[in-house]
Formats: sequence, structure tokens, C-alpha cells
Amino acid sequence: MKTLIIPAVLLLSATAMATPEVTYKTLITCQQDDGDQWIEVGIGRNHLGLEIFVVEHDEDDGRARLLENTQVKKTTKGGKTVYMDKFQTLRLTVEATKRKALFEMIEKGRYPGLLCYENSDITYEIPLELEPVAE
Repeated sequence: MKTLIIPAVLLLSATAMATPEVTYKTLITCQQDDGDQWIEVGIGRNHLGLEIFVVEHDEDDGRARLLENTQVKKTTKGGKTVYMDKFQTLRLTVEATKRKALFEMIEKGRYPGLLCYENSDITYEIPLELEPVAE
């Protein structure tokens, strides 16, 4: 009987310590298709217009960390759609077919050949500084 209680207690404590996550609906989500660490980029709407979510996934620890979230502007050139922030440090260029994209991030580099999906969603951990404070 005691052996059944111990795993249940461990399971409950592990569940209680799980990092909270948030999911947003996106107009388009693009991601790398392999690797233990991979990047996912989503474009969503908010009350100010369009915003970009850049999430880094780590298959080794199962985490999805938000790297960037900021407003972007959309332009179309030569059949490609470009989403860029005002500082030009983030740029997602989606092919006319909306199936592939190139993501560029000044701090991290270039990510060619991302696979894209329309009307999708993006999920990541809530950063500790954004978690609600209990009163």
C-alpha cells in the first residue's frame, strides 16, 4: 500500500511544479522541421495590429521558451510577404505559397526553409516575470 502512495505523491508534486504555458492563435506559424533545439515563429493579431512570437524549443528538457514578442509590420514584395519589427532585428519572409519561410534574427542568425502553417497556434512557457502574483 505504501508503494502506491509514494509514486502518487511524487506525481502530484511534479505536476504542481510544471511551468505554466500560454497558447495564442496565429495567422501563420513557421517552424524548423528537425533537431533537438528548434525555432518556431508565429504571426498573430492584437489590439495594435500584428505581433511576432519567437519560441525556442528544446526537446531534451521539453521546454518552449519565448525569445521575442513584439509588434511587426507586413509588406509584400515580389509575391513574398515580409513581417519585420520597427528596429529591423526580426524578419520573417514567407514565400508566395505560404508553405516555406526564411526567419532572420540579428542575435541568433538565419533560419532558412521553415515549414509554415496558416491559422495555427503557438505555445510557450509563461516567463516568470509575467506570471500573476498571488495576493
